[in-house]
Amino acid sequence: AIQASAHASGWEQKVYFQFGNEIQNPNGFYGHVCNWVTNNVTDFCDLDTQFIPTYVERYLAPGVSYLEEKSQELYGQPDAIRIVLGSLVNLANQETFLNSLLEYQVRGDFAPSLAGKHVYELVDTISIHYTIAGPNWRTTLDDFRNKYVPDGGPIGRVHRVWATEEVGAGLAAQGYGMASVLRGIARYLTWWLANKGTSKGNILKTRLTAFFIFFTRFSRHAQIVGQT
Repeated sequence: AIQASAHASGWEQKVYFQFGNEIQNPNGFYGHVCNWVTNNVTDFCDLDTQFIPTYVERYLAPGVSYLEEKSQELYGQPDAIRIVLGSLVNLANQETFLNSLLEYQVRGDFAPSLAGKHVYELVDTISIHYTIAGPNWRTTLDDFRNKYVPDGGPIGRVHRVWATEEVGAGLAAQGYGMASVLRGIARYLTWWLANKGTSKGNILKTRLTAFFIFFTRFSRHAQIVGQT
């Protein structure tokens, strides 16, 4: 797909590659990594000494290195293919996880060209799930912006936050799917509008893009709502 896009005009900086999904989930990505690290002993492992080094050195860094090479080859610049950090469920509860991951310094075990760089120098976008429903959603988004996209420009390469999932099958089955979608849209737009006229809002518009991508399965959720 990346190779094919290079032959279409206007695709520069419009190709995004995400590394993982709900990467802190012990029943999913995190658990699989911990199982491998501990030789199938447990789904839980130490964040700083086991999960993060494994995720970065064996997965993220080699992938970024390869994509930078392909980006240079296909588009003439190493950062035309944008790098998305695998989604986090409820950013309000994952700030420690995210900060530890972004501040990790690459050893370069399988990507020597990236040795010495921090993860925040490798990724453009942070993908989040189920962050907008909690009572502290506004503070959570403000804290992320203030830390990684302060006045004067982004810290490292990070300059986007994407909300890629805000409705689950549970809410939809209970008849709250469409209401949750509308709440998510309203809250994200409220946050954007509240910052639009400020100096941080200028960074928000040009450097920090809030996306809410409602997957095609949400159409099915809406049908469930209609049937209840």
